Amino acid sequence: MLATIQISKASIPASFYLITALNNTLNFQYTYELDDEPVIKSGTLLLPIGNYDYNGIILYLNQSLAQELNAANPDGITFDVVVNPLLNTAKMEFTITQEGPDDIPVQTFSFLATSSCFSFLGFLKGTTVDFTFINFSFSKISDIVCNFLGTNSLIVISDQLLNFQYNLKTNQRYFWQISNQMVPLGEYFYSNDDKIMHILDGNRNIDGLTIRWVDFDGLPIDFNGCEWMMMLQVNIYLASVTKTDSASQYLNNMLIDSSFFPISEEATHQARKRRNN
Repeated sequence: MLATIQISKASIPASFYLITALNNTLNFQYTYELDDEPVIKSGTLLLPIGNYDYNGIILYLNQSLAQELNAANPDGITFDVVVNPLLNTAKMEFTITQEGPDDIPVQTFSFLATSSCFSFLGFLKGTTVDFTFINFSFSKISDIVCNFLGTNSLIVISDQLLNFQYNLKTNQRYFWQISNQMVPLGEYFYSNDDKIMHILDGNRNIDGLTIRWVDFDGLPIDFNGCEWMMMLQVNIYLASVTKTDSASQYLNNMLIDSSFFPISEEATHQARKRRNN
């Protein structure tokens, strides 16, 4: 016998947030001298969890970044921050100006590589963003287009099923990939019209499933309590083939059974509960 497995259909709510606790940190650092001694100050701005667009994040940065910078310094150093949209390029222009005191000039300013929100600001993940000092201000323009489209794919991972595919970006194997065609607060109905399927290991005994959803960066997707559903389809074929059979002829002629297994958020929770018990 030969067995294949596939996700034939899925219903996925667009209830997950663009900005979560996993991608909302902006870590910064600046340096100056005090009494001829170098001083390094650093801090973190947390972007609010939720769904935001380009203009919404710029508004928040203009309202909050200077406040966070000024709160991080005990020596009286204060800043003014202006973030401007560059609509023609979908980038941002940051201008950070020291307002005082005059006798303690700030020498360098950077966004740190440990920041997790760089895709929204137009910087490459894992790089340190050093600002340019011009006329007593630090300035920087986004290196790349600011991304507010979110993940381009929803990834399904299961510890019980073989994870057949490989994500070069995260070095993770996964079971299935669904293109993200969500609209905010909507629901996406996926159908495997291309009949993509994977061959199952005939010696593998599966008595329960746990499903994990991640984005293409490997970050977990939280549907915020909304129900998702998928239909797993398992096909059983006779394990005989002639030299003249093509792969499609073989699958069409030798199919002897198709089984469908509805999998949902609730069913997955129950499987985890049974396993924990």
